[in-house]
Amino acid sequence: MLDRVVADARTWPVEEVIVVLGADAEAIESACDLTQVSLVIDPEWAEGSASPLRAVLDLLSRDRDVERCILARGDQPDVGVGVVGPLVDAAVASGAEAVIPKYRYAQGWPLVVSSALWDVFLGLEGEINPLDVLTNHAASIEEVWLDHLPAPVFSSADTIPAPRR
Repeated sequence: MLDRVVADARTWPVEEVIVVLGADAEAIESACDLTQVSLVIDPEWAEGSASPLRAVLDLLSRDRDVERCILARGDQPDVGVGVVGPLVDAAVASGAEAVIPKYRYAQGWPLVVSSALWDVFLGLEGEINPLDVLTNHAASIEEVWLDHLPAPVFSSADTIPAPRR
């Protein structure tokens, strides 16, 4: 499943793809094609969902030239450039601190987050919902309306329907 997510991310209008691994990092790294990506190993992965966000944002915050990043899920394949492109375009055009896709009537993933919000995420611990964090902390949020449902989230590669594997 991660191979598909990474393959999708390589088509996005981004300068770099960063993958954060936690549990079973060595096995995942050896089983996936992670060429042309930067790899971050999160030693605190068991803490919860805030930990991998801190790991990647800590890395990005060291480069003052990086103004925003796209946060995507490793369990949501089939997020193509047709979704990410409009999000990036809206982020650049609006200057909003966060850009969120709205699939018909529900917000979803991936998220574009400006560097102005990274300190908020860096201070979080445990299980978090990044959409809630953005809603509570972003001074400006731009929604990009998409007239389709989001790509599904899968609990494991085995749960992806056979024709889509």
